[in-house]
Amino acid sequence: MAILPQKDEEYLREKGFEYEVQQTPTAIGLILRNWSFPEQYDRTSADVLILIPPAYPLAQIDMFYTYPTVKLKNGVSPVNADQPLNFGDRTWQRWSRHHAWREGKDNIRSFITAMTLEINKGI
Repeated sequence: MAILPQKDEEYLREKGFEYEVQQTPTAIGLILRNWSFPEQYDRTSADVLILIPPAYPLAQIDMFYTYPTVKLKNGVSPVNADQPLNFGDRTWQRWSRHHAWREGKDNIRSFITAMTLEINKGI
């Protein structure tokens, strides 16, 4: 049985994301491998974790996480990105970003678009 809706799987493949879905007893995580970070950051890439709530796509995806830790070039953590989260065998950096969720319209595609905008702000 697929963990993600077919539409999300198709989008991820269409965009050429290197990804995996990990299921733990308490959560489902979509891990995007080698996400590119713009020049404002201290690294060029990191893995990104998106936690999928049990009632998704009706329930909102909220926040994203990076591994390893990503900082701005000046050594400071991005705004609201300084808390850890244990998932799988790693400790991830939580990026606390919240967006309105349009039930029945929003999905992995719209969340990744919003996430990309947040990362590209470089703050």
